[in-house]
Amino acid sequence: MPQQKTSSLKTYFDELEETNGDDECKAWLSRAFDSRAELVVFVAGRREGGGTGKCVGFLKGSFNISFRFSFGDGRPDVIIRFPKPGHTATAYRDEKVVYEVQIMEYLHQNTDIPIPRIHSWGLIAESPQHLGPFIIMDYVNGTLLSTISGLETTRSRKSVANEHLIHLWTQRNLADDAEIAQERFIARHRFAQLVSNYYPEDCGLFIPFCDDLRPSNMLIDPETLRITAILDFEFTNAMPAEFTYDPPWWLLLSGPEMWLERCAMEEFLTLYEPRMEQFLRALERVEIEMASEVKRPDVSSLSARMCDSWRTGRFWFDYAARKSFDVDTIYWAALHNDGAGVELLDDKARAEMEPFTQLKMEQLKAYKEECSARFSSEM
Repeated sequence: MPQQKTSSLKTYFDELEETNGDDECKAWLSRAFDSRAELVVFVAGRREGGGTGKCVGFLKGSFNISFRFSFGDGRPDVIIRFPKPGHTATAYRDEKVVYEVQIMEYLHQNTDIPIPRIHSWGLIAESPQHLGPFIIMDYVNGTLLSTISGLETTRSRKSVANEHLIHLWTQRNLADDAEIAQERFIARHRFAQLVSNYYPEDCGLFIPFCDDLRPSNMLIDPETLRITAILDFEFTNAMPAEFTYDPPWWLLLSGPEMWLERCAMEEFLTLYEPRMEQFLRALERVEIEMASEVKRPDVSSLSARMCDSWRTGRFWFDYAARKSFDVDTIYWAALHNDGAGVELLDDKARAEMEPFTQLKMEQLKAYKEECSARFSSEM
């Protein structure tokens, strides 16, 4: 079987920082599990109905862990959810939970989106043994949908492009050789230049946007196929409205980068476009039904805007804006036209490329030496 070609631009974590984070998280998890008896009492005092309960399980995600409690009084089970330090930026855990609670309460008050009921929440200082900020909410039964289905806009984009450039200069193991360093350099500078192509005017609105809204964060009733709960709003914030006009990236359940990293853009398009067309047809039917019930202003429909995003390539630009680890792969696979790319850079960027390349090679050498010293001592 021929070897699958893979992209040299796949971005890897900094192993030193990843290991530090894993070590911090493991130590914290040990404390949290040892505190379950105390958590039962704490949760009972903050849930509606009080009572005496017991811990009946836990749910562990990438960034959070939840302990589930049952009280045997006919009310729904509840969970207490903590962000995991080391896997979530430790210093920003309070801020993360405050924002998530605010968006959940906003959605509960202003929409009919099914949200788990919040009983209580609090910050690190209010939690048992200062385990961390927490949310106590109803446990919702259901099956993951993924298992059933198999400020000013231009200024915002320029800010994102600048963050990509900061990442380019600071992550030491971002390029294994000089050629990769230069490809990443071109991709991120070209991405910044493309802002005005896709967003020529400062006229966009900012609205609540959940970057993690996907089938694996939706629960459904497997009998009726109706959604029973939407979960995980931790990454929801005010984002340019145009992000909601892009076709969903999750229609194949995995993101496009899973194909781009294998240099399989054509395979992705072959699989994705029929799913997208099916999704848009369903969306159009809903739009027609809604139009017959409620008279709306004469504006483009969401399905039409999604079609336009895909046709113009804005889908890929927006996706790259949100995916700092994949921006280089996305640029070369979907946003770049012809040529080497360097000829499209301005004079300042071209002058910076060679010193940048030398710096990345020096950073990589120092990084590898630190990794060798750190991990050889742990063997």
